[in-house]
Amino acid sequence: MKIFIDTLDYDIIKKYYDMGILSGVTTNPTMMNRFNIKDDVEMVNKLRDIIGNNEIHIEAFGSNYLEILENSDRLLSTGKNLVFKIPFSEGGVEAANHLIKMGHKTNLHLIFSINQAIIASSINSTYICPLIGRLDDIGHSAYDNIKIMKKLPTKIMMSSIRHPQHVINALDLEVDAITIPPSVLEKMFEHPLTVNGINQFKIDLDNNEKN
Repeated sequence: MKIFIDTLDYDIIKKYYDMGILSGVTTNPTMMNRFNIKDDVEMVNKLRDIIGNNEIHIEAFGSNYLEILENSDRLLSTGKNLVFKIPFSEGGVEAANHLIKMGHKTNLHLIFSINQAIIASSINSTYICPLIGRLDDIGHSAYDNIKIMKKLPTKIMMSSIRHPQHVINALDLEVDAITIPPSVLEKMFEHPLTVNGINQFKIDLDNNEKN
């Protein structure tokens, strides 16, 4: 299961990429606004400087088919390794289908239902991206949905990951990838027994040096 990081904090991306655990980065307009990033082409170039040829999932947003394709064409000027994130809609599916036929990778996201996933898979979208946290928030079982979506041939990237248990759920479901915020990734490193063990080693080393 591949790990993508869902942030535009370049320092954090570099930290975990250099550690060797990231397969890429996911972005969206809300995150760009949060980090006060105005130029998505410049953003892609900076990300590429950090993660090389690993996947950058970049929003090709538009209110209709033509706008999505115009944004995709503009972003293609930055080079390869892009995966176009496209919100699920009739226009989004049409645009994704066009991009796929042109040989580009797509990630149809804001997927909340099995029917949406079936449609996204029918055009061979590289990824479908169900949001589990948001669905759980309204009392629906994202876990059960994805269990059924796994019957589709399309790669599944789970997003809206709220806590480490969601990551374990993703592994249990055998999804292809997850995209997680830094706060969750940090918690994945933590366990009190690990801390206790390291502290005990420090004590024992100090005692050995004194003897």
